[in-house]
Amino acid sequence: MTPSEIEERMTPADRPAPIADAVGDAFAAVVQRMRIRPAAEIDAAELEERKARARDVRDRLPRVLRPQAAVERIDRACAPKVAAAARAWRPKAWNLLLLGPTGVGKSTAAGFAFRRLLGVGVQRGGKPWDFALRLQWFKALDLELARQKHPRGKGEDAPAEIVAACAASVLVLDDVGEDRFPEAVSEVIVSRYDDGFPTVITSNLSWPDGLAGHYGEAVARKMAQAADGRAATIVDLTGART
Repeated sequence: MTPSEIEERMTPADRPAPIADAVGDAFAAVVQRMRIRPAAEIDAAELEERKARARDVRDRLPRVLRPQAAVERIDRACAPKVAAAARAWRPKAWNLLLLGPTGVGKSTAAGFAFRRLLGVGVQRGGKPWDFALRLQWFKALDLELARQKHPRGKGEDAPAEIVAACAASVLVLDDVGEDRFPEAVSEVIVSRYDDGFPTVITSNLSWPDGLAGHYGEAVARKMAQAADGRAATIVDLTGART
């Protein structure tokens, strides 16, 4: 399954739909408010099962971003350019790079994009649901620590975090650049580039000098442009321009 397959089921009217922390009326209210349209009538029991599984996916988010309020505050918590980019981004557009100092709402915006895809999957089922189940969120430091524990593991023997990050339908890679050693993040970026999987990246590092300085020019280019030429959406609020 490619990122474009889910996009065939989406329309510009889709809005980010966080998964409600409660079921029933609370979830229905979210769907109605965010104007997600189901592709077909949903069996009630099937919908309840999806919502239960969706909570497990939601819990891949940092704890602070799990409450529904964390998504609803995007316009208050994020710089306008960051919020606008998260609202507009779709997986088929390739990567999304949110760059800037602490406090501009990079992680909140990334969580917004993550939960929109999860909400669409729950409501529509089929390929969007399969896509949503494979969403992942890791901090760069998580991948570095996992690789340090298993420095020689490759393929099926690679650390579980590395495997999950490489195979995710969409990976949110948070706090890129906070890792001391770039090998683990570089490994994941190259793998996802080769497979055509989109990544949402948050970082305090600038584009292009900061990211290229830490990860090398080749990896930075793979963050910014897909093999088929699609250019990433880059919001750089670090103040560094070249």
